[in-house]
Amino acid sequence: MSLARTFEIRFRRLATARFGSLEAFMRATGTARNTVQGWTTKGRVPSGVHLVRLAEIFDVSVDFLLGRTEVPDMAHSCE
Repeated sequence: MSLARTFEIRFRRLATARFGSLEAFMRATGTARNTVQGWTTKGRVPSGVHLVRLAEIFDVSVDFLLGRTEVPDMAHSCE
């Protein structure tokens, strides 16, 4: 699976679990609709700064968002 597709799946799952919907995520975080659409329909992956912010919002590691680990928790991914 591609990096962009892995990110899309994980982003959708995390945003929906935490905020209830992508719309609610956009409202709560002030993220533009075009940005989210790029991530969810156009195969785009966020820049490093945005990845770090998303990891903080969802309390997961950047590596998890990108599919480099199956362990979402940053503390456990270093063990």
